[in-house]
Amino acid sequence: MKLLEGLVYISNIEMEEPTAFGGFHLFCVLVVAFLGALLALRYKDSGECTFRRLIGAMFIVMLAFELMKQTLFCMSVEEGRVVYEYNWTDFPFQLCSTPLYVLPLLAFLPDGRLRDMAAAYTMTYALIGGLSTYIVPSTIFTTSVLRNIQTVVHHGIQIVSGVYTASHYRRRMSRRFFLSGVTLFSALYLVANLLNTVGYKLLVLLGAFEEGYSFNMFYVSPRADQSVPILNELFDLVSPVVFILLYFVVLSLGAALIMYAVYKLTQLSDRKSAEVAGK
Repeated sequence: MKLLEGLVYISNIEMEEPTAFGGFHLFCVLVVAFLGALLALRYKDSGECTFRRLIGAMFIVMLAFELMKQTLFCMSVEEGRVVYEYNWTDFPFQLCSTPLYVLPLLAFLPDGRLRDMAAAYTMTYALIGGLSTYIVPSTIFTTSVLRNIQTVVHHGIQIVSGVYTASHYRRRMSRRFFLSGVTLFSALYLVANLLNTVGYKLLVLLGAFEEGYSFNMFYVSPRADQSVPILNELFDLVSPVVFILLYFVVLSLGAALIMYAVYKLTQLSDRKSAEVAGK
């Protein structure tokens, strides 16, 4: 118990809340950029075993930090006792939480359609989630040291794994491959919307929280206040149904753009390699 209390106290250590493009944020951006470039350039042609090991290692790190978030960050010490109260706003089914379910498919499944879906999703939708969070970090930084470390590691792994997967699968770009990623996103997005509606009602009935609680998976719940920059402005302009559809369309267009960019860059690289070899 003393050990647990000590861990709770450590989790409550505070720092000045980082600012967008301040020292802490820029340091994290540089580290993620370096790791992403390293894997994409040095290990892009690595064997399948190496690719699986690296993706598996990133998943294990991400999972370890997520378990800390789901346990330690929900604990407090009251009158000498450790009290656990789950924070449902941290329920792990945001867009940025999906790598927790997708990366193990990419790391451990045998080759096949489901693994291709995981690869296409990781290099597009998951990458968009990580990049958008790093570019607009106003919703993730707090005064908690461990929370800040957890969130930059989590979203950093999203970016690095997405970039590395794109480089490793760069010769697999096709309409079918892209649609496999769209299919997986559609399934995850459907689950998120079911959680926001049916799941929300069920949790209220079970007494997990009261009506009006901010349970907002993928940040598309019609009940919750929208706090994410850009999304909050769009949320106020259109109806909830239109917002949900636009979210899907915009992210899918972004995913298509990423895949097309990878395809064109691969063509350009191959052309330059051929010109050098011909000289």
